[in-house]
Amino acid sequence: MINENFAGGAGTLEEIDVRVGDGPDAASFQIALAMPNGASATNKAPLIVNENFCGNAGTMDEPALEAGWCSNHGTMAAVIRLIFGKYIITGPNADILKRGYAYATLYAGPFAADDKTAASAQLEKLGRMLPEGRKPTGVIAVWAAAFSWSLDVLEADPRIDASRTAVWGHSRQGKAALLAAAFDARIEAAIPMQAGKGGATLTRSYAGETVKQITKEYPHWFAPAYAAYSDREKEIPVDQHQLIALLAPRPVMLGNGWKDVWSDPNGSFRAALGADPVYKLMGRHGLTQTGLKDKKQPGEIEFFIRSGGHGVRVTDWNEMLDFLDRWMVKPAAAGIGSRESGVGSRE
Repeated sequence: MINENFAGGAGTLEEIDVRVGDGPDAASFQIALAMPNGASATNKAPLIVNENFCGNAGTMDEPALEAGWCSNHGTMAAVIRLIFGKYIITGPNADILKRGYAYATLYAGPFAADDKTAASAQLEKLGRMLPEGRKPTGVIAVWAAAFSWSLDVLEADPRIDASRTAVWGHSRQGKAALLAAAFDARIEAAIPMQAGKGGATLTRSYAGETVKQITKEYPHWFAPAYAAYSDREKEIPVDQHQLIALLAPRPVMLGNGWKDVWSDPNGSFRAALGADPVYKLMGRHGLTQTGLKDKKQPGEIEFFIRSGGHGVRVTDWNEMLDFLDRWMVKPAAAGIGSRESGVGSRE
């Protein structure tokens, strides 16, 4: 236990050590888990899992946790928040807990760094534990796997309702969250915020970041085959609407900003349109909006766009929590919000 009076008394905070694999090549990381007051084996809490870019200490604003490359305080943190919004490092932890959610976060840096030099050696190390053909060639795939590794541990906790689990990530972590949800049916809902190229935005879109730009700047993110479509995006045989469609019939919220042209919100909306027929085929509402400016209506694919650019604002968190409440909430019991998916994701 790290803090029994976390977030102003809204819950508790603990740290869980996770080890993946055996021997010298095994990966290890820590999960910071905030649990709302009242959660128990008979009064289970729904779960939100996040991957952060900064370190668990910054995300939970708790110095006793594992530190990353930045904290929630000091000059660097102030500059990051000024550019990317108030909640880019630390979310509204008390509000999350008071709504009845358990909130877990992890930092992937120790085993899959967001660094082109370090990542190469780490991918090779992880690959030594896997058979040929399954060795990772990009860190986004490993980050996505880390969501699932976390669920292996967290869903065994008797205080957590394993049937009501959501993942969210921003930007590069949004790409990983979307990929994780596509391949792990245990995830009931996904929120990839401003996931951009290689995430929730179409590759065959000629706005915002290009394949050439993203694979040159971040060659360690993707499989090498993706870079082969630099300057020839129209030839790629698959696209991101198909990735989103793999989530059907589960709910997904695609978060965007009007000024975040680099992440191409128009391309993200067209990806949602492309995924919609699969939801309709399964008898769901899917995407009910017909344009970026449309008011949101009930549907499993929700396209959210706000003013401003790339980052995490209070509006984003309000929308995320409201989205999860729509899909995962049922009448409160024993002083904690009890939630159910209602989308039949595990049928």
